[in-house]
Amino acid sequence: MNNEKGNKNLDIKDINILEDLNDVGQKAPVKADVPSEKAVEVRKVVSKLDVPEDDVLKKSIAGIRDVYAEKYKSSDAKVRHDLAVEFLSEAKKKEHTPAVQYAFFMEAIQNYAYAGDVAGIMKAIGELDSVFRINRIEFTEKELASCEKYAKVQNDQSALAEAYAGCYSLALENDLYDAAAKYLNSASIYAKKANNNDLMNEIRELNKDMLVLKKEYALVAGSFEKLKTVPDDPAANSAVGKFYCFTRGNWEKGLPLLAKGQDEKMKQLAGDELKNSVEVPEMTKLADGWWALSEERDYRLNQNELRRRACFWYDKLLPSLASLEKIKVEKKIELACSSFGIKRSSLNLPKGAVLAFNFEKNTIVKIGATPIISDLSGQKNDGIIHGVKFVKGAAGDAAEFNGKDSYIEVKDSKTLALDASLTVEMWLNPLDFSIRRNPYNKCYGGEGTMTIEVSGAINFFTGATGKDAEGGYMGASSSKALLPGKWSHVAVVRDQKANRIAWYFNGELASETPFAMEVKASKLNILIGKGYAGAYSGMIDELAIFNRALSEKEVKDLFNMGKKSQSF
Repeated sequence: MNNEKGNKNLDIKDINILEDLNDVGQKAPVKADVPSEKAVEVRKVVSKLDVPEDDVLKKSIAGIRDVYAEKYKSSDAKVRHDLAVEFLSEAKKKEHTPAVQYAFFMEAIQNYAYAGDVAGIMKAIGELDSVFRINRIEFTEKELASCEKYAKVQNDQSALAEAYAGCYSLALENDLYDAAAKYLNSASIYAKKANNNDLMNEIRELNKDMLVLKKEYALVAGSFEKLKTVPDDPAANSAVGKFYCFTRGNWEKGLPLLAKGQDEKMKQLAGDELKNSVEVPEMTKLADGWWALSEERDYRLNQNELRRRACFWYDKLLPSLASLEKIKVEKKIELACSSFGIKRSSLNLPKGAVLAFNFEKNTIVKIGATPIISDLSGQKNDGIIHGVKFVKGAAGDAAEFNGKDSYIEVKDSKTLALDASLTVEMWLNPLDFSIRRNPYNKCYGGEGTMTIEVSGAINFFTGATGKDAEGGYMGASSSKALLPGKWSHVAVVRDQKANRIAWYFNGELASETPFAMEVKASKLNILIGKGYAGAYSGMIDELAIFNRALSEKEVKDLFNMGKKSQSF
């Protein structure tokens, strides 16, 4: 693993079983300093093909090796890596027969292995799995094992460790606990070889979770076996259904089982859920039903899990509620979060905060299967987490974005419609400046968007159209630049009274730009970690937005708090 392609870290998300089918991409601008229109990409579900017969596959592989015989003679890692990239591109072409497609995938994987690119291997396996019916766990294990001998440098060892950690996640999703333990052990071995302490700590936490799951699974293993021969057994359905819903948090898998179980109250609620009603009265009935069950003495052992399910439905109801009913539901959600040990507010913020994420793990809660990060401003602008990892940051934990498809989405609200003065501040630790990237994005023709330029400087675009479109906006540059792999505290202050936009770097005023434009609020959601220019690669910590222009002292105080590793 000596080529530079083989030395990039692998994102665990690369080997998830399921892809996000409704991801929204945002097209990069044509001009270097001009934001552009957004484009929406929808990935469609395609039925998979069967794996070709061995004899047909061998002929296809032989044909490929014959056509590319000269390149196969090369022992240069870069040549073989380029060949892998070319093969992966060919594998996606519909003009080839399934056997030739599969053969191109296999040869791409083999050449990535020769070049020592673990990330390339995982990408190719992921794309192979999207086209053909393969046993992804066994397939991945085999290919990673063949790659181990090339893992000589620390970056490659870390990539291998994360890939095995991904196999662990796949095994858990399929209730293969012995296999999960084996993969986690392999992940631990390579994390140690890489001296990657952050990854080692993450693996230790995963191991704790796995031991709990393995213990809980052992209690219901007999029920799993029972369902193989007697699929309608009420007791077995109840036991396995509770395991999926309460232990694994997989209600989609558990509800059909609870609906066939012996617990009449859960059976009724599960049956009602499976009707998939979107009517307010039915959703209210479900939310209140699960909440009421959590209050009963016989269900106290699962109170938190039942409240989580109630909150899943209450969260869906909130937009349709008003006045006292809305307050009542919000109080229940607050109570539930408190019982989960989830932090929901902070007293360490200057006044005027409308959004605040400190990215600590105790601010994250799962509503159904969706991880939510709590807004500590008190304005309830919680964020929906998409593939973000949480690692050691400037002050406690931080959010890590992979520069591809990880981000946090905050739904638009009245408190985020900022058409007057504002302040946006955060700690940034970027990893890549190869393209323009957005750590924070709402509306460059409205409230504002941050764009990190390839120079490392940051532009703040804001405007009078209230939408992302050509014209009607202006940019203010930070003048100072971020450094890759280094934490910097940044704050942009749009002061409508003083007609200026000011940038602060590490508590000090860096630049000022005259600004007399009238701002129009948009109806767009806030995206943290991606935007119109490109997805952010790196870490973000202690992000907050205020509906006023903070003073230089207030910005300095926020910087000093983070400098002392104090989270708000």
